[in-house]
Amino acid sequence: MTDKPAAKLTIRDATSDDAQACAQIYRPYVLDTTITFELVPPSPPEFAERIANAQVKHLWLVAEANEGPQAGRSLAMPTPAPIDPVRRTASPVRPASI
Repeated sequence: MTDKPAAKLTIRDATSDDAQACAQIYRPYVLDTTITFELVPPSPPEFAERIANAQVKHLWLVAEANEGPQAGRSLAMPTPAPIDPVRRTASPVRPASI
């Protein structure tokens, strides 16, 4: 057990300014796992577009640990039929941030 203090998390709506951090956090999940169903990591401009498109109807949140860089993200969006209206959520987290 360590004496490391607990992280203080701030949860807020994402903005296009978060696209770089979102892309950086998401990249290893695309390259090193099969959970994303993507083969090429999205670029920061593509992430900015995804954030804007998702926020038309759904939440896209980011978490900042200890008032520092973005530690994670979460979004909700409809899944394709026949699963609808179940919502899909994705919450990758930067492992070293917490």
